[in-house]
Amino acid sequence: MRLLQQVLTIHHEGRPDLFKGGTTKYTEAQLQQIIADDARPIFVMD
Repeated sequence: MRLLQQVLTIHHEGRPDLFKGGTTKYTEAQLQQIIADDARPIFVMD
């Protein structure tokens, strides 16, 4: 969740007209389902 919040903050700072600050894209339960789904790719850049 922390990583998603960091990404949202960066997007919000760059485009506040498109991205709402102080929100999350997924709930914790939704994120757990996404991670558990082997058919759904997750892309992370380091």
